[in-house]
Amino acid sequence: MSGRSGSCRRTSFRQCGFTLIEITVAIAILGIGLSTVIILQTHYLQQFTAEKNRSKAAMYAKQIMSSIEIAPRSPDEGLTSGGLMDLFAEQGVITGNAKDENERKAMESWTYTQEISSIDIPELQNTFKRIDLTIAWGEKADENFTLVYFVRPDPLSAVPR
Repeated sequence: MSGRSGSCRRTSFRQCGFTLIEITVAIAILGIGLSTVIILQTHYLQQFTAEKNRSKAAMYAKQIMSSIEIAPRSPDEGLTSGGLMDLFAEQGVITGNAKDENERKAMESWTYTQEISSIDIPELQNTFKRIDLTIAWGEKADENFTLVYFVRPDPLSAVPR
């Protein structure tokens, strides 16, 4: 037979199949590629979880600020902190997601820090209050969300008559 038509020459082993070096190089390249895919997938999963927690923290912070806004009296100045679920119970805020038992267990480790301070503006009769609310869900520096909000102590008294 002339040429290679699907059968190997029996006289020379080197013309039939791959060498051990070629197979080793191919497996090494495949291993490096699969390792890279696994590392990237893990990184993307961590980023997704962090962004999901950040979005939840923003939603919870907005709920807390809304309950402060509609409260009949102005919030007291000072620094408070504790568990997020305790703050929700104190304010009577129950989130839709918190009704799920798994969500409640996850939120038990979340904490908050709330600092309320007055800001005096001489032209107005009343002062504004600045509220710094930080919600944390982990120990790392980037595992928290801070919302700064300004409210009037008594919105009706600041309106000129």
